[in-house]
Amino acid sequence: MARKRVSWAMQKTVLIQIVCIVLVVFALAGRDLRAENFLGFEIEPGFEKYVVLRDVNVRARPETKSKRIKGLKKGNIIQSVGNYVSWVAIIEDGKPIGFTFDKFLLPLIDGSLAKDISGNVKIPDQFDCDYIISFTGISEAGNELYNMADYDVSALCKVGNLNLSFSMFMFMTEGPSKRAKLNVHQISIDVIQFEYMENYDEVFTTTVYYDHKLAKISYDGASLPSLVSSPKEKIQNAISVADALSKTVALTFSSWKPRVWEDLAEALN
Repeated sequence: MARKRVSWAMQKTVLIQIVCIVLVVFALAGRDLRAENFLGFEIEPGFEKYVVLRDVNVRARPETKSKRIKGLKKGNIIQSVGNYVSWVAIIEDGKPIGFTFDKFLLPLIDGSLAKDISGNVKIPDQFDCDYIISFTGISEAGNELYNMADYDVSALCKVGNLNLSFSMFMFMTEGPSKRAKLNVHQISIDVIQFEYMENYDEVFTTTVYYDHKLAKISYDGASLPSLVSSPKEKIQNAISVADALSKTVALTFSSWKPRVWEDLAEALN
């Protein structure tokens, strides 16, 4: 009887190992199938959108001497499904076209919103703000080849006995604001009213940086440093563009000193 129990235990172990091996084989097979989907080359996940930095060729294979498929012009926006070493896999209308050397491309993110973002941020005994972020369109980013995504932030804040209703302008760079860090994008919020106050001669701007690869935002500072103090949590997780925008609003309000609310209330009245 003892021999039968040992035999069954061994059989059970072998069966479990076989099942695990089969599952792994199927998983790997599925991964390889997807990888070989692009013109027979195994590609890795990468950015979905790029802007062309200088005229460059699209080639049939990820090799400089392979057949030229077409040319891309500086400023063209292209779509991609992944990377093969230093080459970007290019698609048009969902169909594979070829490969372009990544040295001449700048990765972009999509700053548009499918719907408005609503949220609330408050600090007890200081303020309680409801806000709505609305995507308003795309604009040029100065001399950069990439664009900015623009937003309107409508806020209703209860500060002490005051109810303040005001709007702010927000933008996010779709390209990297720091060329050395391709994953980092600038998000800024402007309180326009301060430009017209006697004590100030510029827009009151708060700047935050969004690293979409690390899924984090970090508070950078404000154009009028005397009006702010650093938030308790300067670096926060941000799992998406929408999350990054919401948390930028929260960081902005949290950084304001009481004087900001006082001056804003005066300007609105």
